[in-house]
Amino acid sequence: MDPPQGKWHPFFQDLISTVDHWSAATSQLPADDTASAVVSFAQFTPKLREIIDRINEEHQSARNPEKPDEPYPPFVMDTVSYEGQRKAAFRFIVPAKVTAANGLDIGNVTLTGSAVVGRPNVTVVHTPEYYSVRGIDLSHASGDVDFQKLKSSGVKFAYLKATQGTKFKDARFGGYLKDATASGLPAGAYHFFDYCEGPDQQFQAIIENVPKSIDLPIAVDLEWKVIAAGGFVEPTDCNSNEVIRENFRSLLQKLTIYYGKMPVITTASAFVKAYPIIDDSFGIYPLWIMDYSKSRVAQGTPSLPIHTPWTFWQYTDHGTFDGIPGKTFDVSVFFGSDQEFRDFASGTQNVALQAALPSFLPAANAAVKAITEPAAAAIHEIFHF
Repeated sequence: MDPPQGKWHPFFQDLISTVDHWSAATSQLPADDTASAVVSFAQFTPKLREIIDRINEEHQSARNPEKPDEPYPPFVMDTVSYEGQRKAAFRFIVPAKVTAANGLDIGNVTLTGSAVVGRPNVTVVHTPEYYSVRGIDLSHASGDVDFQKLKSSGVKFAYLKATQGTKFKDARFGGYLKDATASGLPAGAYHFFDYCEGPDQQFQAIIENVPKSIDLPIAVDLEWKVIAAGGFVEPTDCNSNEVIRENFRSLLQKLTIYYGKMPVITTASAFVKAYPIIDDSFGIYPLWIMDYSKSRVAQGTPSLPIHTPWTFWQYTDHGTFDGIPGKTFDVSVFFGSDQEFRDFASGTQNVALQAALPSFLPAANAAVKAITEPAAAAIHEIFHF
């Protein structure tokens, strides 16, 4: 077997990863997995290790095709952690005749960037470097920002804090939005949801500050509320999880109707685990997951709180960009292509879910375009996951 040429060897090293916990997890896989294109690799792990060892042994004296003075880098098969019912998909680039010769018929798996087509609950594994559409989020704490330099450095979008609850308006929002627009960088606004306040009042605060003409769908941040004295406000100090859930749902529905775009839910799995405010019924909305875990970043898969593909993954709060020394940013990647990002900007669908379930959203699209309260409510009734 000839070694992969040129740029492909790091690609192989990145993708040839599998899970040593699959054996214990096999019994948890849905029965239809073995009949579909998604297959547990537990039974294949020993064979994969054998194949990798054989390749490395045969090419231990080979030279690196990109750096002839260095040895050829070996193939690597790492392990990643397995969490409960969450499943992860791994793609191995292998000639069809090799799989056939080894009796491996794993079907034709098509990936979206964050999920497997037809199986939106199966998470695809790619490290953040894989994704070409990346952006930042900013607040007053970010200070002075040169949006033109950011755009030149490869940043493709910026989300700007606009409001928090009913009382806080970010002093930098208007200036940031003006400068981002002038630079040609697509911008969106985010609202920090206050679980101690009602949806009507928060909705009013948002629409008084965020123009309808803003480029991207509004994002609503659901996470820990830090207090000035230190520590956090417990959501359940204000209301029950059930009351907060319905308040949050009501706000999302109102924003859908007013802006004509489906808002984005920004949250972290640890928060949802502690406070189950959202559940799978929120899966129609684009999901922006925050997960800075070094192990998760290395493994290429964020922890997800609900069974819907992620649209954005904020993977660091210390990202840097060329040409902007001494400044760090919250950096997120978008799951898909430039065209899919443009589709996301239109706001009429959860693009990541649409990619995983191509037949999913025609009724939801029609409901959103209708811009009526009954239609918005119908979305949640028709597509209850």
